[in-house]
Amino acid sequence: VDMQSTALKVEQAALTGESASVNKNPDVLCEDADAELQQKSNCLFSGTDVVYGKCRGVAIKTGVRTEIGKIAKSLQEAEESASPLKQKLDAFGELLT
Repeated sequence: VDMQSTALKVEQAALTGESASVNKNPDVLCEDADAELQQKSNCLFSGTDVVYGKCRGVAIKTGVRTEIGKIAKSLQEAEESASPLKQKLDAFGELLT
């Protein structure tokens, strides 16, 4: 990330659930590839919004390799199970027939 202002703030609540925007710093390098998103202060993520500042960056992941892509992939792979209410309605329906 090449910051072109004195500060850069990003709203990434869609990924992390944080209620406030977070500061980004291109000089801090997170060496752990499996670190939490909050620790990656030198990265901007797809689906987040810059709320203060100006910068330039390079895309290092696209598609299903992005954090949003990982979420979408896990939602597609999740099995849909019947809710407890649906299970009880099905059982009741079987009693009626």
